[in-house]
Amino acid sequence: MHRTVGCFDFNDQLCLTMIAHLKVETASGKFFAISYDVVQKPYLRYFHLLQNRAKSPDVEIPLTAQSTMMQDFEITERYVVIPNQQVVFKLPEMIRGGFPVIYDSNNMLMFRIFEKNVNDASGIKWIEALDCFCFHLWNALEELNSHESLKNVLFEIRLNLKTCKSTCRPILSEFEPLNSKVSGFAKVELFIGEVRKSMYRDERFGSDPLFLPRSPNLEKGDDRFILAFVHDEKEGKSELRIVNAMNMKLEAIVKLSSQVPYG
Repeated sequence: MHRTVGCFDFNDQLCLTMIAHLKVETASGKFFAISYDVVQKPYLRYFHLLQNRAKSPDVEIPLTAQSTMMQDFEITERYVVIPNQQVVFKLPEMIRGGFPVIYDSNNMLMFRIFEKNVNDASGIKWIEALDCFCFHLWNALEELNSHESLKNVLFEIRLNLKTCKSTCRPILSEFEPLNSKVSGFAKVELFIGEVRKSMYRDERFGSDPLFLPRSPNLEKGDDRFILAFVHDEKEGKSELRIVNAMNMKLEAIVKLSSQVPYG
């Protein structure tokens, strides 16, 4: 049985408040990460980590609102994409016994895009995304030539670096009602709209799935395993599910001695 032996901080180089969703570049083995602070500057920092345990210098990223909550971001072959979203911290609410995280409709969603190996924030491009809310990002891809009431709709968002404009198109216009807890995940073929699901069922819920490449030299983008931590709230038991991303079949279930927290 595998056990956690302690925290790994890259030889005392990580003394920051980290987000949970780090990104890994398969080709180079680099880890890309952001951290944020709601009390003092810099409020948002970006850096990357190498396999030899070296850490790049921090790059301070400007925010439109000091207390913006940073939950997720994405990387492409050349760029980093960070949303400046409408979920913000309101610390006085916590002092009064309320919830310190609120939705601020006046804080427009904007995507910050910059090259992965930047040394400062001078080259950042800001792209507005109207009528959009983005808490998690599933994927981000590059295209050289690109043209431009609440519903549960799966959207593809395209960010144009030349015009600094964004466009959206619905991929699935009729999606199942959203649950406040993750009850499964789905694989969507973007061009044909085919959907294949892996559901947990029977009061079982989980967190965001993780992707593990089968080998360093991938021939197909979905040649991976999907790892999902699942908790049975009825029985009080937890497990790790391993799913084949190519055919969405369950490969294995590993019983866990304790729950991995949601999120």
